[in-house]
Amino acid sequence: MTTSFFTPAYIDLIRKTGDRWSKPKVEKILNASGKPYNLQEKYSKHGLTQMDVLKELYRHYQGLDGWYLVHLAEQKYYYCGATPEDVQNKLEELGLKHG
Repeated sequence: MTTSFFTPAYIDLIRKTGDRWSKPKVEKILNASGKPYNLQEKYSKHGLTQMDVLKELYRHYQGLDGWYLVHLAEQKYYYCGATPEDVQNKLEELGLKHG
């Protein structure tokens, strides 16, 4: 089963299972700028590192398993829930769901 998420570039998705934090497997990234996708640049553009984000997620949610949404531009952190459907619901709640 494939799950698709369509988000603006300033949104990041992270999943926590057990003691592991991971990014969802990405098969395709649509990039209107034409520049190669660079995850480090995505974070640094907003004055963050991946470690900064993980620390904040842990501080806010104590390492709860599930899906997280990070609004990099506003440096806001959201717990979505345990399933991809919870991510879709959070995107919709925040007015970020397209299609």
